[in-house]
Amino acid sequence: MVIPMIGYVILSILGIYLFFVFTGDFIKKITKIKVCALCAAVLLTWVGLLVLKLIGYNIDVLIIGILIGQCIMGITCKLEKKMKDKFAIAMMKITMVIVGTFLAYILLQKL
Repeated sequence: MVIPMIGYVILSILGIYLFFVFTGDFIKKITKIKVCALCAAVLLTWVGLLVLKLIGYNIDVLIIGILIGQCIMGITCKLEKKMKDKFAIAMMKITMVIVGTFLAYILLQKL
């Protein structure tokens, strides 16, 4: 049975996620950086797919776009937790969505 590309993408996210879950404390100890396992998994998956697309593999840009959107919302949620002012939060959210969407469109349009 042939696994469709989405299956490989899901397996990639799961594998990278588990890697960072189990190595997160070690990475933090060495780098002093706390890595969000899910954020890293999604980011590394779409970057990997983008690289594969750029070197000639037949990768559906739709899944890259979906993963970029997940990253945009993940970053927005992380930033929101650090902010207190409701107006600033509202402005940051809409700015992140608009700018992130525009940048993702520009990137994916070239593929």
